[in-house]
Amino acid sequence: MKPFNLLTSFVLLLCFLLLPEFSFSDDIAGDMAALRSFSSAVRGNTIRWDVSLPTPCNWTGVTCDNVINRVTDLSLPGDGLSGEIPANTIGNLTQLRRLSLRGNRLSGGLPQDLELCTELRFVYLQNNNFSGDIPASLYRLRNLIRLDITGNNFSGFLPPNFGDLRSLTYLNVSMNRLSGRIPDSLARFPNNSFVGNALCGAPLNSCEDGSDDDGKLSGGAIAGIVAGAVFGSVLILGVIFIMLRKFTKTRTSNRAVVQDVASTTPSTPVKYDYRSPDHIMAGENTGSDEGYSGRVESGDDLVFFGEGGFLLDDLLRASAEVMGKGVVGTTYKAYLRQGEVIVKRLKNVCVSKREFTKKIVSIGELYHENILPIKGYYFGKEEKLLVFDYMPIGSLYSLLHGNMEERSQLTWEIRSKIAFEVASGLEHLHSRNLSHGNIKSNNILLTYEFQALVSESGLIQLVTSSTPNLSGYRAPELIDTRVASKDADVYSFGILILELLTGKDPTVLLNEEGIDVPTWVQSVDEARWISDVYDSFLVNNANNEDKIIKLLHLGIRCASQVPRRRGSMTEVAKQIKKICKF
Repeated sequence: MKPFNLLTSFVLLLCFLLLPEFSFSDDIAGDMAALRSFSSAVRGNTIRWDVSLPTPCNWTGVTCDNVINRVTDLSLPGDGLSGEIPANTIGNLTQLRRLSLRGNRLSGGLPQDLELCTELRFVYLQNNNFSGDIPASLYRLRNLIRLDITGNNFSGFLPPNFGDLRSLTYLNVSMNRLSGRIPDSLARFPNNSFVGNALCGAPLNSCEDGSDDDGKLSGGAIAGIVAGAVFGSVLILGVIFIMLRKFTKTRTSNRAVVQDVASTTPSTPVKYDYRSPDHIMAGENTGSDEGYSGRVESGDDLVFFGEGGFLLDDLLRASAEVMGKGVVGTTYKAYLRQGEVIVKRLKNVCVSKREFTKKIVSIGELYHENILPIKGYYFGKEEKLLVFDYMPIGSLYSLLHGNMEERSQLTWEIRSKIAFEVASGLEHLHSRNLSHGNIKSNNILLTYEFQALVSESGLIQLVTSSTPNLSGYRAPELIDTRVASKDADVYSFGILILELLTGKDPTVLLNEEGIDVPTWVQSVDEARWISDVYDSFLVNNANNEDKIIKLLHLGIRCASQVPRRRGSMTEVAKQIKKICKF
C-alpha cells in the first residue's frame, strides 16, 4: 500500500504543479481569442495585429503580466476604432487592469460583461460616441480608481451606486447628456467632473425646490407652482396698475429711459466692483471711441464680457498653479467656487490704460467658433490680468510633444482638422482688420472634441519684451517683437502646419540645431519625406499620403521668406479645405 500511496501522491503533486501552467495557457489563448473578436468588430489600427503570433502580448496596445501570463492592459487611444463593442470580447479579459479607448469613434452601449473584469483600476473612454444609460457594469468594478467617460452621449441619471466605489479617486462624466440630481455620494468630486450636462446638486448649483432625486417635480410642488403663478400674476397686475397711475405725468421721460436701455448691445461688458454694495455694476455705453464710460478707468474691478463673472477678491484668494510662462506673461489655472478658469498675468505692458482697454474690448467682442474668447480683464497699477475659460485637454503643443499615448491621439484626420480650424479662426481675425502676432502650438487650445481655439489674439502688441527672436515661428521680416501683421501670421501658420506634420518643435530645432523647420524639410529629398520628415504617427497613412504631401507643400509656401508669396489666410483656408476635402 505504501508504494501505491507514494505513487498516488507523486501524481497528484505533479498535476497540482502543472495545472496552473495549463490553466494560464488556456487563459492567454482565451484572451487572444477575445482580442481577435474585438478587432473584427471595431477594426481601426487593430487590423495590424499579427494574429499568427502564439500570444497577443507583442501586439500594439496590448500589455501582459508575465507572471500570470494574462493581458492586463489594453490601450488603443486615437486608433480609428469605430462601431460597437460586442459581448465576449473585452469582458473576457478578466485580468485587465487598465482600459484606454479614448479618442475613437466607438458607439452604442458598453457591454454588460465588462463587470467580469474585476481587476480593472483605470478606465478611459472619453471622446467617443457611446450612448444609452451608464451601465451597471461600470459601478460594479470594485477596484476602480479612475473613470473618465467625458465627451460621449451617455444619457439618463447618474446612479448613486458610484458612491459605493471607495477606491474611486477620479470621476469625470462631463460633456454627455446626463440629467437630474447628482447623488450625494458623488458630491466629493469637483464640479468640473459634471459640467456639460443637465445635472444639478452639489458640487454644482442646487436643484430647484420641490425636485426629487430623479429631477422630477412632485405633485405637491406642481400644485404649489400653479398657486404661486396665479398669485404672482394678480400681484404683477396690481403693481402695473399702481405704476401706470404714478408715472402718468412722466411718460415722456420714461420713454427716453426705455429707449436708452434698449440701445445697449448684448456685447457690453459687465463690470464687477467689489466696493459696491451688491458687487455688481453694469458698464455704460456712451458712444465714445472706447465704447465705455469713465467708470472703466477706476482700475479696481474685473470687467467681464457677457453674463457671469466673479469678484476680484475671489480671484486673489483662489488657489492657483502655474501652467506656463511666455513672452506675454505667466498663465495660471485658478480654482474658484464657480469652477476653474485660466488667468493670464501680463508682464511689461507698454500701453496706456485707454489703449489697453480699447484693444481688449475689440478682441473681447470677437465671436468665432475657433477663437478663444476673453472672459474678462483687469487693469491695475501693479497687475494686468486676463481671464479665459479653462480648456481641460490643454494646448496642441502639450499633445504634439507629449508622451507616446498623447501623441497617438493626433491622427491625420485630427491634425488636418486642427489646421483647417486654426486657418478659419485667423481668417476671421484678419477679416476684422486684426492680426494675431503670436501664432504657435502653445496658443492653440483644444476642446474635448479636439476643436481648435486660437488664444492670445493680439496680446503680443500690448507688451514689450527683451526676449530674443528665437521662437522659430516669427516671420523673418519682423524685428520688433510687438509688431504684428497679416503676412507674419501666415508665416507663423505655415510653421504650425509643418510642426503638425513633422512633429518637430520649431523652437528646439532653431535653438539647438540652428535651422528653421522649412529649411530642414526642404533639405531632405522629397522621396525620403515619408521616412525622414513625417511624424512617426503619420508614416502608415498610405490612403492619405497625397494629402499629407500637398499640405506639407502648402506649409512651406506659407512660410516663404518673401511675404507676397505666402498668400492670404482666406486663400490658405480654401486650399486646406480643398486638399483635405472638408
